[in-house]
This record gives sequence, structure tokens and C-alpha cells, in this order.
Amino acid sequence: MRARLLAAAAVLALGLGIAFTPAHGDATDQLSVYSGRAIATPIGLVSRVPAESAGGIVYSEARLEIGKTRAIAAGETAGELGEAFLITSIQGYTNPTLVNAQYPPSNVYPAEATAPNSVDSGGVSAGHFHAVADGTPSAAADATGGAGEIPNVLHMGGGTSRGHTQVRADGTVVTTAVSTVHDVRIGPGAAPALTIGTMTSSAEVEIPLGQKPKTSLSVQLGGVLVAGTPVTITQDGVTVGSTAAVPASSVLAVNQALAQLDAQGISVRAVPVDKQATDSEATVSGAALQLRYTVPPTVQLPTDIGKDETILLGQVSANATGRPRQPLTFGIPPVEVAPLLVAPEVGAGEPASALAPAPAVVEPAPPPVAVAPSQTGAAPFTLPHRTRNVVADRVLSGYRLVVLAAVIAAAAYAIRNRTRLPE
Repeated sequence: MRARLLAAAAVLALGLGIAFTPAHGDATDQLSVYSGRAIATPIGLVSRVPAESAGGIVYSEARLEIGKTRAIAAGETAGELGEAFLITSIQGYTNPTLVNAQYPPSNVYPAEATAPNSVDSGGVSAGHFHAVADGTPSAAADATGGAGEIPNVLHMGGGTSRGHTQVRADGTVVTTAVSTVHDVRIGPGAAPALTIGTMTSSAEVEIPLGQKPKTSLSVQLGGVLVAGTPVTITQDGVTVGSTAAVPASSVLAVNQALAQLDAQGISVRAVPVDKQATDSEATVSGAALQLRYTVPPTVQLPTDIGKDETILLGQVSANATGRPRQPLTFGIPPVEVAPLLVAPEVGAGEPASALAPAPAVVEPAPPPVAVAPSQTGAAPFTLPHRTRNVVADRVLSGYRLVVLAAVIAAAAYAIRNRTRLPE
């Protein structure tokens, strides 16, 4: 009898532990709002389908918000809108290099994913696309790709991208995006008009708890040549370097090469840095170069994607939001008492209508008024801990309560049968 009661109590304690174990992996309760998003790609593609869809080649994206984190990596993607368009427009379309990770995981998106065709052996990566998300919370994606090209428009020898966003234990929200690429050639494959040796872009937003955001963005280009002549790319366009004397023939060759690109519908422009910040949110984005090209009407494509695209070389973007919790306060407005006027005594020879200010009148002290906690510097109450608004957690909690009720009923039934007197 005692053994059965002890067993029932153990099962009951186990059920209580299962049912009321707190959830782990959420950000600190000191934050009321947080989010982050990082995008990095050596070759960013903005397609029009007709709405714009942002994707890229060797693409990485990481993003988080309250209750959910997600990471995306791909060898090439037309963006979420573009991928949906391709799936519905081309029968049997799949993207084998596209992987998605999500936390909490689902039947569609696991917490960690790697492209099945990734090649990573002996320290050499010909292609690697990996995404991971967890509940710390953080999300990270990285992509490594080999040579790729858009025929007669753009060629790259190889590139990498990495996106990462997280909420640290001290409440700091950090978002970082980095992309690198080498051996970039723009124009016809046999005789490219513009070549770039190396290109690296990085963007970061950091918001310490209760402090203003910190942002940074850097773009570095090396070995930029137009028709074999070193040039400098600025917001005003492409200019021939001024550090050394350049013969007139080289300047003419540069102008002819740029005119050749314009004739093919390819325009080369520098990309200005876009930076926006408030007390609790910041966004910074940029790229090394912007190319815009339009496919001639004589060229037939299976879909509208690719006919009119903007290419951003070395594209990076970082966004973060971190807003600390603020206690609610209440104030009591001051009470104003108007001065009193009294009539003086009427004496002989004085008009009865004469009025004079009353002498100082001592009013009785008002009853003591309770002082609001906010006036003493203390919060009137503390906010409860933030709970995760995740459907999966609710279903699991409900299941735990059902198991607990069943365990209690079974224990009560067993005790009743053992203690009931025989009839």
C-alpha cells in the first residue's frame, strides 16, 4: 500500500514538474521590444515581378523578433516574393541551394539546415550554405560560393556572405552583415569593360541596453580597372585616378568602355550609404556598386524575372531594435487654493460698499494626502515577466495539464480502491 502511494506521489511530482517548468531561451526581461535583421550578398539582385523582390547570389539573411528567429542561406535566390513567383509560374521549380532554419522549429523549417549539395572538404569550400536559429535568441547564416555569372553582364570568381543577429545576455542587440567577392568582371565575357580585384563590405548595428544605437559601414575595393586603366569610383561616377599622369589614349579607352556598357543597358553607379537612427532603433545599408540592366525585347526569358534588374555588388544591410522596459508612474496634480476676500466692518462715515483685502487668514491644515510611490522615486508596481507568445508552447503546456489531470485521477482512484471498506 505504502509503495503504491509513494509511486503515485512520485508520478504526481513528475507531472507537476513537467506542467510548470518555465520556458527557456528567451531574451532578458529588461527588454520590452527587440528585433534584428542582417542581409549580406556579394551580388544583390533586386528583381521586378512586377513588385520588387530582393535576393542575391551567395545570399545570407538572419532575423529575429520576439518569440521567433529565422536564418536563410542560398547559392542564388530571387528573394521570398521572387521564389514564390517562380514556384507558381514554372512547373516543378525547386531551388536546391536554398535552406531555411527557424526557432521554434516546425515541420517545414528545422532549427538548423545545410544545403544537401554543399561541398566542404579538406579545408576547401566549393559551395557551402548553412543556416541556424536558436532561442538564446540568435540567428546566423553563412554562404560560400564558387565562380558564377550572368552571361555577358557579370562574372565573379567567388564570394562569401555572413549574416548574424542576436540578443546578448546583458540585453544588447547586435546585427552584423559581411560580404566579400573577388575577380569581378562586368561586360562581355571576352572583353569585360570593368574589372575589380577584391571587394569587401560590412555593416553593423549595436544597441546596448538603455543606450543609443551604434552603427558602422565600410566598403573596400581593390584593383578597379576600366579598359585596363586604374580608376576611382565615387558618387559622381567613374573617374580616372589622379595620382599619376594618364595618357589621353587611356582616358579615351575608359570613356569608350563606359559608353559600351551604357549601350548594353548597363549603368555603373556608386551606392550612397543609407543610415537611419532613433533612440532605440537603427538601420544602415550600402553596397560598393550598383548596376542596372534591361534585357532587350528580342531576348526571350521563361518569366519576367531577370528582364529588368538592379545588381548591388557587395550589398550589406543591418537593422536592430532594442527598447528597454519602463515602469509605469502616476502623478497627483497640485491643488491650487484661490485667495479669499472679506468685507470690512462698516464704520461711521464709511460707505457700506467699501471692500478691502482681508487680513491673513490661517486656514486649518488639510488632512494628510497619500503620496504616490512615483513621487518618492519608486515604481508603484513591477511589470510581470514577459511570456513567449508561441503557439507551440501553448499546445505543449495544455498537453502537460491534461497529463497532470490524468495522473491525479489515477492516483485518487487507486487510493480509493485500496482504502474502501469491504461490503
